[in-house]
Amino acid sequence: MRKIALLVLSLFLAAPVYADIIYYGDGSKSEGKIIKENDKIVVIREVDAGGVVCETEAQKSTILKIIRESGEKQKERVVKIKESRKIKIEKPPKPLPPPKPVKVKPLVVKPVLEPVTVVAKEKPKPAAKVVRNCSYTFSRRENKDITIGDVKMKRREVTIIVSKKIPYEQLKDIFECVAYRELRKARNNLDALWIIVMRKNVDTDGVPSAYGIWAPPGGWDDFLHTRDKTTYRWEYRKIKKWI
Repeated sequence: MRKIALLVLSLFLAAPVYADIIYYGDGSKSEGKIIKENDKIVVIREVDAGGVVCETEAQKSTILKIIRESGEKQKERVVKIKESRKIKIEKPPKPLPPPKPVKVKPLVVKPVLEPVTVVAKEKPKPAAKVVRNCSYTFSRRENKDITIGDVKMKRREVTIIVSKKIPYEQLKDIFECVAYRELRKARNNLDALWIIVMRKNVDTDGVPSAYGIWAPPGGWDDFLHTRDKTTYRWEYRKIKKWI
C-alpha cells in the first residue's frame, strides 16, 4: 500500500528536473525523483501541475516496473530548462527619419469662464490572494466500484489524516485538494469519491471525525447520473465534536 505525505505548496515552483517513472499494477504511475529505495519500498518525490510537492511511498510488491532517467539525460534536461529561462534581447529597430516640418495655423484659444475641477479616479485595490489549505497526510485508498447490468460506477474511498488544530470549516479546501489529486490519478475517470477524515492523536479509537462525499445529485449510489459532472455536489458531515 502506498503512503503519500504532503510537504509544501508554492506558487513559484518550476518544472521538475528529474523524470524517474514508477508504473503500478493498478494502471497508475508516479513521475519525479526517486529519493529512497530498499528491498521493500521505493519513495519518489513528485510535483503536480498545481505546484504541490509530495513524497509517494510505495511497496515494491505493488510496482510493475521502474524507469530511471540516466545522468546524461538529466544534465540535458537541466540545460534545456536553463536555456528556456534566458531572456532574449532583441536589437532595437533603426530610428525613423525625422518628420518634415508642417506649417500649422495658430489656434485661437478662448478663455475658460468657469474653472474645471478634475477628480482623479481611485485605483482599484488588488483582490486578496486566496491561500488554499492542503495540509493532510494520505493514509489509505480503496476502490468501491459497483456494476449493475451494463452500468458500471467507478467509486473510490480515501482515508486522510489531519492535524487536530485544523478548524472544521477548512475541511472544504482539503477535500478539494484530495479530489483534485485522486481525479488526476484516475485520469478523470471517477464517478464518486468518499473521503474519510481522521484527526491525529484524537481518533485513536478508529472512529473518524468527519467525512466528505463528492457524488451525483442522488448520492454515493446514484449510478444513473454519472455522465454530467457539472451536477455533482459535495456532502460534508461531522461525526465527532470538533474543537
